[in-house]
Amino acid sequence: EVVILKHSFAATSNTALLDILKASRIETVLVCGLITSVCVHHSAYGVFEAGFRTIVIQDACADRCLERHRAALQLFGDYMYDTINST
Repeated sequence: EVVILKHSFAATSNTALLDILKASRIETVLVCGLITSVCVHHSAYGVFEAGFRTIVIQDACADRCLERHRAALQLFGDYMYDTINST
């Protein structure tokens, strides 16, 4: 199991994540976590920008309030990345 420690908003900034995904021949990345409008978005954008199919799992993310969570998904979801629910 690989553990990636991130030191900024994006899991792709100054980490080995993209190299690991490429070396493993991963094509699709599922993204979930906290804070939808910041960390989740920046991480999803990083893998999208690197050329991976990117899917945000809506009900596996959260923000400081539900309204902000929904707004972030509405702004970027199905544009830069796909959004789905876990069920």
